[in-house]
Amino acid sequence: MKSWAIVRHSVRQVIGNLGAALRISLLLYAVQVVVGLAMDRAMSRTAVGQGPDGADPMAAMQTLAGPGLLSALVALVAYIWIAVAWHRYVLTVEVSPGLVPEFNAARLLGYFGTFLQLMAIFSVAAASFAVLGSTVLAVASPAVANAILPLLPLIVILLFSGPGLRLATVLPGVALEPGHRLAEGWRATAGEVSTLYGVGLIWTVALLLIRGISLAVIPDVWWIGLLWAIPVQWIEMMVGISLLTTLYGHYIQKRPLI
Repeated sequence: MKSWAIVRHSVRQVIGNLGAALRISLLLYAVQVVVGLAMDRAMSRTAVGQGPDGADPMAAMQTLAGPGLLSALVALVAYIWIAVAWHRYVLTVEVSPGLVPEFNAARLLGYFGTFLQLMAIFSVAAASFAVLGSTVLAVASPAVANAILPLLPLIVILLFSGPGLRLATVLPGVALEPGHRLAEGWRATAGEVSTLYGVGLIWTVALLLIRGISLAVIPDVWWIGLLWAIPVQWIEMMVGISLLTTLYGHYIQKRPLI
């Protein structure tokens, strides 16, 4: 099954180059985690201070927006920086001599711009699906609506995974050189729709299993959950980036799946 071969190749890409993966991502990921934890703590303290007997709820929301935005911004920059460096390492064996990958603003901004285009396309598509889904649920019986509603996020992910991966296939190319367009990935993966839906299904099921194991096995102790979540989320991030690298290498550069 080609879908499984793509996912397996992506996992091996990380495991087989674990030292390089850690060197490229560890410091940036650690900064993201530390900032995220610090901002979460700041927001928790603010929320406690802005309780029912505290200030105006609108003022509380405005106060919370700053740390939340900073945390999201740091996470986004770290992710794009890591993604660009990992794509370049796998596809060109580019190794940065420093403790962090080379910061090339043009590459990172180009990657972000392409990523933003992708998000804009699927935000519109998801919003259209949400309107359609709301209409269907409105005319459905309460029992059917209650059964479908919890599954809607999963349905959306699976529905758009194939087109999303087809378009996102070009992202590693943007990390290599400017000028790539989303349509390149779409054209390169023509005739491979079922394969990419398979990749989306396998990866979604894998993430659900990881989440399920986390809920079932990890005790409800915050620091144990944190110790589990930090490496697991790093693995999810690196394999997810590697999936795109594999798709670009296979469909656009015509590399074999080993």
